[in-house]
Amino acid sequence: YALLRQDEPRESLKEYNRAAALERPSAKLLESVGQDYVLLGDWADADKWTLRAIQMEPTDADAWYSLGRIRFSEQRFGDALSCVQRVLVLSPRSVKAENNLGLAYEALNQTDAAVAAYRQAFAWQEAGRANQMSEQPRLNLAVVLLYRGRLKEAEPLL
Repeated sequence: YALLRQDEPRESLKEYNRAAALERPSAKLLESVGQDYVLLGDWADADKWTLRAIQMEPTDADAWYSLGRIRFSEQRFGDALSCVQRVLVLSPRSVKAENNLGLAYEALNQTDAAVAAYRQAFAWQEAGRANQMSEQPRLNLAVVLLYRGRLKEAEPLL
């Protein structure tokens, strides 16, 4: 895990393989393996190992979030939408999941739903969830408003 955090995915995978030879990997470990593959740009293996982690631990909101991000990167927007919807069931009021819900809706050309999701993420964030502060909901909402020609609404967000 330390090697993963140090952006050393190949070395990290070597250590995970050694550990897997000693004992059955946990769901958390397999999710980290998936993240190593994300860093390597290997979306198919990232998806495979993250999905396997979810199969082992289907209530892990972080793993569902990771799978949603992977599927978004694979341009599987409908699947990404389903994943982040699952995150919101497991972790209600997750700002990052709601923001990614907006991204998935936007990618699916469901702009009204995207705007609603960005507004919701922004509202939850403003309600005081300090551990979930991010500029992303505000920025994403502003960009959509700009594309819609609603400069006066977008300006204060920027």
